[in-house]
Amino acid sequence: MASPKRQPTALKILKGETRTERLNKNEPKPQPIAPDPPDFLEGLALETWQDVAPKLERLGILTELDGFALAAMCLEWSEYIKLRTSGEESIQVFANGTRNLSPEISAAHKCLKEARAFFGEFGLTPSSRSRLSIMPDNDDDMEGLI
Repeated sequence: MASPKRQPTALKILKGETRTERLNKNEPKPQPIAPDPPDFLEGLALETWQDVAPKLERLGILTELDGFALAAMCLEWSEYIKLRTSGEESIQVFANGTRNLSPEISAAHKCLKEARAFFGEFGLTPSSRSRLSIMPDNDDDMEGLI
């Protein structure tokens, strides 16, 4: 059984962690600045970036180091939409109710699974947002807690 993901130090503090040896005082703190979209993004992937990046930046979730992860999410979402719309007419339903999915639909399901993992990382679902805590802009506020 896999161990749970490590939590950021700021989140541990907000949850009331009292054992200071469990806090990473040297955790990197990248600037909450949206990076420019990479040159390889185009079409729907670029549109997704341009829609989501400003919103994540406004919330302080997207940092200067998150560009590659956001680009991967945008690419997966774009590919999902392309595959889903191209294979939509290729679903066969048999008399017993079973479905035979086209290769496009099967690939689209894999893309959606990957995109959903990124959605959780960026707090793009209601349940993942409920686990986020937005930190104050002033680093001095946090220093007194560690």
